[in-house]
Amino acid sequence: MAKQRFRLQFMFWLDMNKPDEYALAETIAELKEAKAFSRAVRDGIALIVDLWRGNLDVLLDYFPWIEDTFYKRFQEQQPAAEYPLHEQLSRLEQLLLEQGTAPVLEPNSIRSGSRPVAMPDPDDDRELLRITQAATSNETAQNFLSSVLGLQQ
Repeated sequence: MAKQRFRLQFMFWLDMNKPDEYALAETIAELKEAKAFSRAVRDGIALIVDLWRGNLDVLLDYFPWIEDTFYKRFQEQQPAAEYPLHEQLSRLEQLLLEQGTAPVLEPNSIRSGSRPVAMPDPDDDRELLRITQAATSNETAQNFLSSVLGLQQ
């Protein structure tokens, strides 16, 4: 049994004495001629409602290139004084990783470039624990015991 179609039609008015609405009427005529008016209305309503709600999902779905353009312009607008600091932080992070320090990922981490950087929690007692990399399994046990004893102080 074929499913019966259920369609709705919506009408709206344009004031042809207003230049912006007159231009909109001309655009509508062009869209109708290209048989793209209905789709433009549906997509336009979905887009504007999503933006009103503070979401960018529909915008980025329809126009994926916007995200790259936005971030590129955002990076160009960053003050030049911040670049040396970012470069120094990146070099420091790289040195720590080369020394075998594992990155710490916590819920309160921030992003630096493409890597997350953990922010210290002032209420966390684990900040007192010093972890060093052991070369042998005997040194691993000694490191663990030293760390545990260090917590008791």
